[in-house]
Amino acid sequence: MPNANVPAKINFIIFPSKHALENIKAFLAKPESPGFPKLSDCDSPCLGGWIMSAPLPSALRARFQRYIEEGLSGRAAALRLKLSPATGARWRYQIQRTGRATPAVQGRPKGSGKLAPHVGFFEELIAQDPDITLFELRDALAEATGLQVQHSAIGHLLKRLGFTHKKSRWSPPNAVAPM
Repeated sequence: MPNANVPAKINFIIFPSKHALENIKAFLAKPESPGFPKLSDCDSPCLGGWIMSAPLPSALRARFQRYIEEGLSGRAAALRLKLSPATGARWRYQIQRTGRATPAVQGRPKGSGKLAPHVGFFEELIAQDPDITLFELRDALAEATGLQVQHSAIGHLLKRLGFTHKKSRWSPPNAVAPM
């Protein structure tokens, strides 16, 4: 039976240390320095962050570059735009090195991968026998070069090259259901 003097649910509250509180109070008491703007002064349209799958917009990079040219540090410009300090440091280094903060190329380079050097081999085999299977292509590649790959990787490569498989109208159906 629960005791009436003890609450049913205990919530824990974690307070910052005395040293951390002093640092926060000292920071808030200072007049705003040009190096560390308040987060409420952010002029970035991002609320909640950017999606990681695409590079950040060029307009944001241009505003960042303007802040750097005005004399802000990379970290301060990043804070003003609600970016991570690491992104600010990376972009500032890129601006110093190249003069612009451009996004890096994303994804795997075209024509890379372990099957890329063997495209001609596959095209030759398919030209000789248009009805060759992926498993036969895989075995022929392993026999010729010793390279072991999955048949699905060969299928993806052939699809990228424009090869398709069309069923013939005159071929028998895959399975006949008993009646």
